[in-house]
Amino acid sequence: MDNGHYNAEIYADNLTNARGITEYANNGGAGQTGIATFIRPRSIGIELGTKF
Repeated sequence: MDNGHYNAEIYADNLTNARGITEYANNGGAGQTGIATFIRPRSIGIELGTKF
């Protein structure tokens, strides 16, 4: 929304709060643990601004 002086933006990421791995690496041998990158959890927000 923008009225020329003020503006507002509403955003949402991962609305269903899905869980998952986006990347996985295991550079070790057998029995070594790997490194995983997970999807960010649900986030909802609002951004407000003004022009002056």
